[in-house]
Amino acid sequence: MSEPVSVYRQVEAFARPMVEPLFLQDFLLRTGRSSATSTATGTFVRRGGTLYCVTCRHVVQSAASETRNPGTTAGVLAFAHSAGAIVLGSPKQSCFACPAPEFQQPAADIALARIPWGDWETLKSDREQLSFIDFDEFKAPDYGGFVSCAAVGFPDRMKVDRDGRIKANIAVAVAGVTRPIGAGDDVFQLHSELSEAHGIGFSGMSGGVVAGIAGENEFVPIGIVFQGGPSGTGDAVGAIAGPRDIFFRCYLLTPARLDAWIERTTFPAATPIFMAVV
Repeated sequence: MSEPVSVYRQVEAFARPMVEPLFLQDFLLRTGRSSATSTATGTFVRRGGTLYCVTCRHVVQSAASETRNPGTTAGVLAFAHSAGAIVLGSPKQSCFACPAPEFQQPAADIALARIPWGDWETLKSDREQLSFIDFDEFKAPDYGGFVSCAAVGFPDRMKVDRDGRIKANIAVAVAGVTRPIGAGDDVFQLHSELSEAHGIGFSGMSGGVVAGIAGENEFVPIGIVFQGGPSGTGDAVGAIAGPRDIFFRCYLLTPARLDAWIERTTFPAATPIFMAVV
């Protein structure tokens, strides 16, 4: 599937305000932040007057992994800030928690963190364009009418150093739905095969938003990415996707689905901490 360049720009303008890169860091920022620092994606959603950051369970687990977050004994997820970082947890407790599984169902690859509005203002002071999916004011679309969608997030291998600051570049990947999406679906898939290799690995886009393409410059947030392929540019033969593929598995994100996740989540006492770098 090939889309005009304007579509990607339109999707980015729509979705960028509601997503933010999550850096896997040490609580005291001792490991620094470089192009080798692993990243994932968080999506902001308001529900019941509370702001949440949504990402994936495996992302939270990766923050504590020596493989994904080397050199740290207190791995956390953090938002970058021009004066340091907003650390989402403490050495003993993450701000993120995962929903308990439904009866006889596998646990969802989802993690939620409550973001106090004061911390939101601190983050916005650095990036004024930030916003959120507002599920307090949301009109459900015709999910079955979406033929193609765009996954939006921050691939792990697309970071750059600009004037000594590490920036995670955003990616917009458009692909077709593999079957019509139902309003009651848990999961849907996107897949398209290009005529040549695109050279992008989608590792790091977990937790990113999926925008349903409803028409010319008309988009609706309908999902959260939890798996993408190819994950890297050197994926082995037999991986879920090849170098010409765009493949994503996504959770359908609706107010009812978010309510169910929130109801089954025991949120920790930990709150975000601003850590200045001097």
